[in-house]
Amino acid sequence: MLESWTLEEERQRRIAVEKVRSERIENVIKRLREEGWGEELDKLTEQRMKGLCTLEAVDKAVPLTENAWKGMREDVTKFMEFLQVCRLEDEWSCAVSKRLQWLQGIVDAHNLSSGGHCGESDLLAEFSDIALFPKLRTLLDKPPTDNVTEETLAKACEGALPALQEAWMREHEQYFIGLVKQKMRASALPDRSMLSLAIVTFKCKRCLNQDMRWPYVLTHACGHPGLRYFPPHPSDDRKKLEYRDIVDFFCAQRTLRLTHSHEYELEAQLASAAVEDVIRVCGYDPLTVSYAEMRDCKVRIYCTICAVPSVGFAQAFDWQNALHHSVPRCDTHGLGWGPLQIARSTKWAALDPEDTAMVLPLENAVRVSGSELSDGLYRCALCPYETRKSIWSHFRSAHKGKTPEIGTNFYIHPSSGNGKHYPIWVYPEYDRDDPTAAKDVKNGSAIFSPRLFQ
Repeated sequence: MLESWTLEEERQRRIAVEKVRSERIENVIKRLREEGWGEELDKLTEQRMKGLCTLEAVDKAVPLTENAWKGMREDVTKFMEFLQVCRLEDEWSCAVSKRLQWLQGIVDAHNLSSGGHCGESDLLAEFSDIALFPKLRTLLDKPPTDNVTEETLAKACEGALPALQEAWMREHEQYFIGLVKQKMRASALPDRSMLSLAIVTFKCKRCLNQDMRWPYVLTHACGHPGLRYFPPHPSDDRKKLEYRDIVDFFCAQRTLRLTHSHEYELEAQLASAAVEDVIRVCGYDPLTVSYAEMRDCKVRIYCTICAVPSVGFAQAFDWQNALHHSVPRCDTHGLGWGPLQIARSTKWAALDPEDTAMVLPLENAVRVSGSELSDGLYRCALCPYETRKSIWSHFRSAHKGKTPEIGTNFYIHPSSGNGKHYPIWVYPEYDRDDPTAAKDVKNGSAIFSPRLFQ
């Protein structure tokens, strides 16, 4: 009996304490309304109202007196000002996200009308970059009270996107020119076409990826940083939200690449003397020839040290793949004197035009088939799929009935360029009865030459 009475007394005491606490909170809210905070109180979310009610000065089981209010008024008012900032920030964030959604639709429509996904489109500014263009940001970043509509954005983008893309490209171009000019040998290079030269490449100090070229280096993964995390519905103790944060989070939600950044370290590289020797064998001046000219160069070269009857075969290289050729018998990468220097200067020779005419179609077939060492990364133009192996298997499983055609429904990712691929083997004509040589020729990876081993 006594125990029941004690429990009841305790329950009544808790009810009384809770009543005093509730009355104090109600009186604090009443005081805030009297001081002009009524509209803000009505807009508080349940979570933020709870934050107000659990403030140390408010959450007490003591009646609110005039002196108590005067003592806590400043702290409570500051908290209300903070909640107001949070609410306005939330409204602004929602407005910006809605405008970004409109902009994405406009940009997607523009890209589709310009030909859709292709190697060239991979080099353009990402959607995240476009959202940061000053001309568009002035609209996207406006307060929610400003009447920015989808039509307003469409009008601002009409005819302007190509010019904005061009300005973005020129801005980044100047940055990369600056990197090249840091090299001692750069003074001998022409300013106007410096980045297009065949001997100019870039290396990432973060992942050690090298041989990247302008403008393909713009697509390098280290230049697109990961999402700087912030919660989608932040707590009241969050950091101040920036426009860039909203763009990043919007893109991350939609698996769009984040804006390009130079925060990672890049280093310009000028080709070695061995590369310059190869370019000269192809008939060009290494200080002036562009990468595009060398890429389209039809000259194929071979190692004169290998192309002798005692070895029994040679390999036909383009100018880039020649540098991957290094075996003990013909290694001239050292810096020795005498015979080594002579060997280096005579190591490479141009393949006979007739043999070259047989090699070129085989090279192209290797690239199109997508063998592992062909041109690196293939991308489907019909979907986001990419592969370093055969694109044919993807089309068989995902796009039945369609035949993969390079440049039409799939393309080589531009960061790969015309990179490393298997060389074409060259066997002497008198080896036609050799089973290995005959098999390689039948498989399309070799030719017989009646001229090379004479």
